[in-house]
Amino acid sequence: MPSLTTFALVSLAFTITYFLTILALILPNWLVFDVKPWLRINYGLFRKCSALTTECHPFPSRRDGDCDEANFCEQWTVAGFAMLFAVIIGGATWFFLLVALIGGRRRRENLWTSLSMLMPASNFWQLV
Repeated sequence: MPSLTTFALVSLAFTITYFLTILALILPNWLVFDVKPWLRINYGLFRKCSALTTECHPFPSRRDGDCDEANFCEQWTVAGFAMLFAVIIGGATWFFLLVALIGGRRRRENLWTSLSMLMPASNFWQLV
């Protein structure tokens, strides 16, 4: 059974990675394409932003011709939903980590097996 210090360190590490996962969903910085020194296009999971017009549009979009390559839109959409699912599982994991830290030794012992299965599951969905 891990000690309280081990739980605290694991919780801190998981909180940092969970925060970065949420940032990856929010910020459109998955791909950055520099057309010219003054024109940069940022692609995110759900939107595309241009530095020239400072506007963001939904991405991928069949209307804009983003789906011309075979299966691109489907694969990009699956990646977005997998990241959303990872955030949901990560939220549950973070909640259980918090409950384990606040609870006593017996609660940590009971939650340890659940947490040891939830953490790899949330990371798995990020890799899909």
